[in-house]
Amino acid sequence: MSNKNHELRERAYSFLIKYEKQKANEDKVLFKKLIKLKEDVKSLKDERLNLEILLKIIPDASNYGEDVIKYIEEMISKHTIDENTLYSYTKNWYYKWYVQEITDDLNYSKEFVLQELRKIERKFLDYNDNKGFLKLSLDVYFNLGEKEKAKEVYLQLKEVLKEEGYLSDCDACIAHWLVYYLFLERDYINANEHANEILDGTLKCDVIPKKSYPIIASIKYKLGKTEESKKIMDKLKKLKNNNKFDIIEGITYYLMNNENKKALKYFNDKIDVWNNENIEDKIFSKFRLLLLMKMILEKQKEKKVEITIPKLLNKKIKSNDNKIEIIEKIEKELEKHMKKIEKRNKNKFFDELKERYVEIIS
Repeated sequence: MSNKNHELRERAYSFLIKYEKQKANEDKVLFKKLIKLKEDVKSLKDERLNLEILLKIIPDASNYGEDVIKYIEEMISKHTIDENTLYSYTKNWYYKWYVQEITDDLNYSKEFVLQELRKIERKFLDYNDNKGFLKLSLDVYFNLGEKEKAKEVYLQLKEVLKEEGYLSDCDACIAHWLVYYLFLERDYINANEHANEILDGTLKCDVIPKKSYPIIASIKYKLGKTEESKKIMDKLKKLKNNNKFDIIEGITYYLMNNENKKALKYFNDKIDVWNNENIEDKIFSKFRLLLLMKMILEKQKEKKVEITIPKLLNKKIKSNDNKIEIIEKIEKELEKHMKKIEKRNKNKFFDELKERYVEIIS
């Protein structure tokens, strides 16, 4: 090995140690250096080093507007890893994440997503992880608009929630997703059961209950527990750096309460989080952003409304457009997006989901 290559390899590993120590500071410059390092070490043709770098990039990619799917695809296609190792577990974990990501991406066909779900099923079954596979399947079938299949999977998942899971999300994150799924199903009573496990501290993790507060507050409100719902939202307001936890769900809560000014302020204050992510082809994220932005504007009584236009719509909406013109343009973009979803999913579930949101908020 040449001295030059040896120095490059040493520099690369030193940087990975530095990155692991400093990444909690959310340093975009540091992350960009990590991306550059990946290019710099290509000449070494060192599979393990490339894998080490990928394993650092993947968890943070979406935080900095990078395409996480691209990096997971590289990991899956290029790296053959011995089973029963930490690397094998990590690769399987990210493969699961990959299936979740492509489920929500218009660039991947329904057939391909289901094919990948069948592939990863074998990994779950090898470790008797029914819970993990059913949770992933619920994600997949929901985003594919297969509502009856999603209901069937939910009922199966309820029966195995106490089981251990090799590749499962943590129990708190699973409970959060079930709360959200049941909220959109308008099954507030069952949603409340899972919500209470989060609120009483039975289930918690790094992001739960913080991430769950607004959706739980909405459920409590729907069940007529108005004061309790307000107290839950007050907990959220006291959190530092709460922008990541509650954007769409917080807007939903305020619109439900007819606190329309607060919903507008919420949107304007937190839209930068959306601008940092590329959601152009994201099925659920873009659908919710467009729909709720439209509903915020429709609920403002004033003719002129100061609303921050997300990067996604910069080229569509002009700074001098009035409220009616902005609503019409958002509606047009929403219809276009929903047609793409219908073509990809081969069903009209998101038309029904749109009506559900209208019913929930009205």
